[in-house]
Amino acid sequence: QTYAELSTDARAEYTLGYYHPHYRELLLFEDLDKEQTLRVLYHEGFHQFLHQFIAEPPYWFNEGVAEYFGASRVEGGKVTATGLIQEGRLSNLKMAMEESLNRKFAEIINAPPREFYGGGPMLVAVRYAQAWAMIHFFFNYGDGRYFPLLRDYFKSLRDGGNQKAAF
Repeated sequence: QTYAELSTDARAEYTLGYYHPHYRELLLFEDLDKEQTLRVLYHEGFHQFLHQFIAEPPYWFNEGVAEYFGASRVEGGKVTATGLIQEGRLSNLKMAMEESLNRKFAEIINAPPREFYGGGPMLVAVRYAQAWAMIHFFFNYGDGRYFPLLRDYFKSLRDGGNQKAAF
């Protein structure tokens, strides 16, 4: 936590880990819950992986895909499942719909960082959940029927397109 404070101006006390793109470091705080620690590792590890292809990915994409792969299962050194349903994110989505906090697809996809991470912890949790659900839709709905759109979005970003151009 002291290192986090020195390198980011925050102690990162409310997280189990993070990827710091400036230093290209993956930092993980060990927790007693092995499954939760692994979920954070998979999530933050995806940020590290993605950074090799896109220096500044759109926040919805970066967090949505990290959440998707964060809910993976690894057995015997092999990935056996990805995109598992996260009950906490599902609860966030239900609450967002009940409270009319959910946002339109285009609003989430084009949200700047201040908007995606702003508004307090509850709204940030809702945006993470909505980004996760959107990625889940692209990967899984109709046997991957819409996955080519996500793939093309990624390729546009990888090839230097900005968030709006990729959209």
